[in-house]
Amino acid sequence: MAKAGLIFTTDYEIFGNGSGCVERCMIEPTERMASILEKYGANLTLFVDVCEYWAFEQEFASGKLKKDWAVQIKAQLQDLAKRGHDIQLHFHPQWLDYSFDGKNWTLNYDLWRIGKLKYEDLEFPERSLKNLFAKGKKTLEQIITPVKESYKCHIFRAGAWSMQPEKDVLKAMKENGFDIDSTVASGLSFQDEFTFYDFKNSPNEASWKIDEDLNSISMDGKITEIPIFTTEMPLSKKVKFLGLKKKKGIAMKPQGCVGTSLATAGKGRLAKLTEVLSEKRKMFTFGDATSFEEMTYFAKRAIKRAKAFEKDIFPTVAISHPKTFANERELDSFLEWVSKNNKDIEFTNYNRI
Repeated sequence: MAKAGLIFTTDYEIFGNGSGCVERCMIEPTERMASILEKYGANLTLFVDVCEYWAFEQEFASGKLKKDWAVQIKAQLQDLAKRGHDIQLHFHPQWLDYSFDGKNWTLNYDLWRIGKLKYEDLEFPERSLKNLFAKGKKTLEQIITPVKESYKCHIFRAGAWSMQPEKDVLKAMKENGFDIDSTVASGLSFQDEFTFYDFKNSPNEASWKIDEDLNSISMDGKITEIPIFTTEMPLSKKVKFLGLKKKKGIAMKPQGCVGTSLATAGKGRLAKLTEVLSEKRKMFTFGDATSFEEMTYFAKRAIKRAKAFEKDIFPTVAISHPKTFANERELDSFLEWVSKNNKDIEFTNYNRI
């Protein structure tokens, strides 16, 4: 009988349409998140969107961006690495083709899904998957190895979970030494104007080897898929947890973080509520105004699954975003609960699985 092993992850980025500022939507909430985890002996894996990092570097050098956001990001990543947190790769490819007028970013949403990029692109070689993974890996290793010599960039998560069609993405990952992916949200699917993913037929496993297909087990696969933990949630529970968010007054965004998600832009409150209530499964998130009660619901479901697992640790990946992390008290209470229930659940990370 295994324990549930909690892996805390955060997709480190501003909003996908270029709104938000680095200080309020990334640096400050990430520091609060990491400090709370450290209090209980847990650590964080940051999936860093290097595409926006490159844009920040370029526009500060051009003089249009008045604050050196890339330097601020670099300093935080180095500090967190020294404190025991992990830094891994994330792409939002719409940042590979942008314009910036000194105030607003205009991004190319035709590039939103990494699965639509070419393995080799003669017209735009910087957008080729082959070059993108090589440059992304090099960027993070150049940032982190000066403060942590043993560091290796070897784990990936696709932006907006939109890796499919994934064959060429996985090929580029293998060629660049990536051996873990954590994009799949088991059993979930979604499609709108920009985002597409379909994990409805993913294996009912804690992790699995993959080769050319995220949803298929490959015994000879060189990459291990460690999915984001999901579970079914009855309507009654969803209503209860939504009520708790309102009753507790949990903010959806950190104070001072002003930005809009592309997925929810233009949607009214009723449309958003209908979308949430219609979901049959949910990802385990410890941000997004999630209450202590909802986090423990996910954890208890993970513990139940772990009891039927043969290995020592059942990897349980939880996801968050600094730009929607304002539930510090709820996370603190949850981590205290985990610490008191350590016979069934513990803190871990990808490198221990």
